[in-house]
Amino acid sequence: MKFPVQFFSTEAEIDSLETYVFLGKPKEIPAAWPSFLNTWLQVISAEAVEKGIFQVQFSKAKAFLLIPEETSAEAARTLASGIKLQGNAAVFSSLSAEASLLAMEGMVLASYSFRRTSSLNLYLSGNPVDSSELAVLVNAVYQVRDWVNLPYNQLKSVDFHAEIERVAAQCGLKYEGLGPKAI
Repeated sequence: MKFPVQFFSTEAEIDSLETYVFLGKPKEIPAAWPSFLNTWLQVISAEAVEKGIFQVQFSKAKAFLLIPEETSAEAARTLASGIKLQGNAAVFSSLSAEASLLAMEGMVLASYSFRRTSSLNLYLSGNPVDSSELAVLVNAVYQVRDWVNLPYNQLKSVDFHAEIERVAAQCGLKYEGLGPKAI
């Protein structure tokens, strides 16, 4: 099964990235980053910026800096849901693991598109987080949203039943569909 959202804990090729997301102000700016990012982050860091989402569009990529108003993880998720991702994105986090995961959940779920043409690949760095549960959650939500958005002529109830049986079997789950008499 091909998942529409994938998480990687390895560094991506800088040139292949379309989006850079910074969760919290970076503590340091690695020299390997493109100069346009270094300049933008130095300007933002020099200002007395305390909260919000800051975005800049470059010729080949865009970048976001997310600074939650509160220190709660839920505030990070709410704020991050304003960021729409696509293609290959790098996520650099200096927030807590919980706040990082919830912020990524907000971004990824807000980035859903029924007619997507490619997968969303997130390359994580900064504070280490285990994104395996998040990957399962967001891919399951994407699958359900796809099913809901399909018109009836493309996913009839008999086909939907077969699709659910297939997914349940892949996941090792037991599934029993009810017929008209049982309902």
